[in-house]
Amino acid sequence: MNIKMWNELVNAIGAEKLSHFGIDKEARSWQKFQEVYLVRYGQKEIEALMAMIEAHNDLKGAKTCLADCKLWVAALNGTGVKPRSVSQFESLVRQRLIESAERNVKEGRPPGPRLYKRDEERGVWGRPVPVKEARP
Repeated sequence: MNIKMWNELVNAIGAEKLSHFGIDKEARSWQKFQEVYLVRYGQKEIEALMAMIEAHNDLKGAKTCLADCKLWVAALNGTGVKPRSVSQFESLVRQRLIESAERNVKEGRPPGPRLYKRDEERGVWGRPVPVKEARP
């Protein structure tokens, strides 16, 4: 999930402090904003970024950045979230699938995606088939 940090906000915080998040000093001269890809960072790093942004809450884009950071932290915690855009939806779905695969491995189930075949005798969708085996 990306957040857009407008140059006004980047200048107020300081590019040196934001260099850990991929903010480039030289790129600011010709771009109106820079993006931070939140997926690369853990919850503590994102919370540190949020603290830096909160200090400049009155600047353009700060409230949106905070809302997007809070949305991503909530997704990392596993709470139900509602994306504001298709790209946010994509990031949230990817995160959910990764968590699901990790949980499947811990519980001894196959980690990959599965298709379910209909059991006509019982009238239910039951037997999971790994996608590798479910070729037409």
